[in-house]
Formats: sequence, structure tokens, C-alpha cells
Amino acid sequence: MQKSHSVRAGLSPPRLHIVVQLGLIEEESYRTIAEALSISESAVKLRMFRGVRILRKKTQAMGCEAMSDRDFQEFAKNCATLSLRFANRS
Repeated sequence: MQKSHSVRAGLSPPRLHIVVQLGLIEEESYRTIAEALSISESAVKLRMFRGVRILRKKTQAMGCEAMSDRDFQEFAKNCATLSLRFANRS
């Protein structure tokens, strides 16, 4: 698994943001994530659901309209890329 900037944008606890980062941003399979974190695939799915739900609520609270899952995934990737660019400037 390659390292990328975290999508921590308010995702707490860390067990949610790592699953969302690996699944949504790095596009790892549920099985791969489960093996890497030593948890069940069911736990990965539940954490992904909860993490994405939190991110959707936060983006909607910022004025972003509802998006399809595919659009949301692209949106999250773009946000992570921008965050990484700004982090590397300092």
C-alpha cells in the first residue's frame, strides 16, 4: 500500500480515517484493508460507512451539495491532493 496524505478532515477516531483513506483514496479492497489492520471485512465495511457518512455531513455543512459515491470519491481524492500540496510548502 502506498502512503498518501490522510483524509483526517475531522474524521475521528483514527480507526475511521485510516479505513476511509485506504479504501476511498488509495482504492484498496476491503479484504486488503482487513488483512493490513487485522480486523474483519465486516468491520472494514462498517468503519467505511461511518467514515464516509461523517465526511458527507461535513461537506454538506460547508455548503457542498449531495454527490454520488463516484463523485464523492473523486472529491475526497482532490481534497487529499490539495492538502498534501499545501503541507509540502511549509
